[in-house]
This record gives sequence, C-alpha cells and structure tokens, in this order.
Amino acid sequence: MTEEMPSRRPSLRRFFSDITPLVYDLQFAPDAPDVAFWLEQCREWGGPVLELGCGTGRVSIPLARAGLEVVGVDLAEPMLAVARQRLDAECGEVRERVRLMRADMRGFRSDATFACAVIPASTFAVLLTREDQERALGNIHACLREEGHLGFDVRIFDDWIQSGRLPPVRRASPDGQVDFTEERSFEFDPATRVSRATITYTFHTPEHLGPVTETVEGLVLSQAHVEDALGSAGFAVEAVWGDYDRTPLQPESDRMIFAARKEQ
Repeated sequence: MTEEMPSRRPSLRRFFSDITPLVYDLQFAPDAPDVAFWLEQCREWGGPVLELGCGTGRVSIPLARAGLEVVGVDLAEPMLAVARQRLDAECGEVRERVRLMRADMRGFRSDATFACAVIPASTFAVLLTREDQERALGNIHACLREEGHLGFDVRIFDDWIQSGRLPPVRRASPDGQVDFTEERSFEFDPATRVSRATITYTFHTPEHLGPVTETVEGLVLSQAHVEDALGSAGFAVEAVWGDYDRTPLQPESDRMIFAARKEQ
C-alpha cells in the first residue's frame, strides 16, 4: 500500500490565509534593512505614526520600542492575529504605545492626527486603480497634521515580468520549524499594469502542509505615476531613493522609496 501524498490546496489569497504569516518573516525578515530605515525616518518625522499595512507588526513594534506611538492598520486578520501575539509578549510600555486596527486603507478614518504615515513592504502597490490610490491617499492626507509626512516603498518589477518566473528559493527559520521552497511566476496585463503573482510553497517542515499556492496582485508603478498621484492628493514629493541607504534612484535600482510632505 503506497503512502498518500499531501494534496495541493486550492489557491489562497495572499495575506488573508493562515499560510502567509508562516512564511512572511522569512520573506520580509524582522532585521531587514527596511525596518531600520523606517525607524530612522519616523524618528526624524516624529510621532505619532500611522502604519498602513502593518501586517505582523514587523515595523510597528520596533517603532514602539523606540518610544513612538503607533497606530497599525491592516485588512488581513491572519496577519493582525500574529501582530497581537507578538505585542502581548512585549513589556507594558511598548504595548501601551501600539494600537492595532482592522481596516482598509481606502476607507480608513481616524479622529486622531499623526505626524507621519508609512506604508512599508510595497503595500502601496496593492492599490490596483487610480481610484483606490486617491481614496487611500485622501484618507492619509486627512489624518496627517499640517506639513505631516508620508513615506512608502514600491518594488520595480520590470525584470520579473519579462522573465515570467523566478528561480526557486529555499527559506528556513533558524529554529528549523519552518522550511520551504518557494517558486514565483508572474502574469502581466499591460492594459491595467497589474501583475498577478502565483507563489507556490513546498513545505519540508511542517511536512503536513505539503504544496500550497498563494496569489497576489500588484500594480506596476513608475516614478511619474506615483508622483502624479501624490501631487493630486495634496502631497509634495521631497525625496525618491533607490535603496534603504538613501542612495538616489538609479536605472539599476530595484525599488523606489518615496518621502512626501502634506502640502495643502
């Protein structure tokens, strides 16, 4: 009698499945350069800080440890559940500085005002239409203080789209409890500029998970597109960097990092 192999699950929606928090910190490590970048930037801009797309608390919690008050907003409950668990493990002072909310950045409202808002990990790209961008940026603008700041990063996807597929990558946690091989393929619609990624994980540990597939869509953005959206929403672009060391944007850069100021 042969051993039954684990069956492939139906494709899951990225961030809204229980799989995403399991793999997220191996894709966006807690000690990745962007965490230190946002920490330094928010210290410069001051608090309180609004983080949109806060996910598992990867950025919000270090900001709070540094003494900044943070409101973290995310639409995906599985990600927020992990953020709450991690926040519960922090000391009382850190816990008191963080408020986590489940909300869509396109519909987020707040009676509080913020010195700055940040959208890490290319989350701005999940706003797939100009209408989505206008709604989100309008909400951010409304809850920022006079001359408050907004910062976010987006990946530059051109090479990924042309290749159609990335080579397999194996990722494992230091304790060995999570170990998987990740493969990504892309479909690009030039009419909408939307890229659809299919991410397949073959789990070596935990073994019972077997192969799992997630899908996520993101808008392929140009510098001109982003700057136009920011300008229309009442923001003045102050800087565009090509990496978290504040290197100026170059043709070979694989990301764009925007710093903008509320102007109107």
